[in-house]
Amino acid sequence: MAISRYRNTKNINSDYQDTFSPIIATDIQSNTDIFYVVLDGDRLDTLARKFLGDGKYWWIISLLNDMSMPFGDTMKPGTIIRIPTNITSILINI
Repeated sequence: MAISRYRNTKNINSDYQDTFSPIIATDIQSNTDIFYVVLDGDRLDTLARKFLGDGKYWWIISLLNDMSMPFGDTMKPGTIIRIPTNITSILINI
């Protein structure tokens, strides 16, 4: 009988589900946010680098715009997306 290579792998239980508090898009919106019209070739990481100072914050733009599939059709040229101007409150709460 073959031995499974996963025999010593532990299951992740639901205790980890509540590790991070949920971030809701409307809670992080501000009157100073930038509304940006997506251009052909734009990517979330390059927009995050341009507006937020670091490409690793692409997920903040995705969250604020409720993009369930951030690398799909939501980034079509002409789409208007909201980019936060202050991400400190978001980063403090994660």
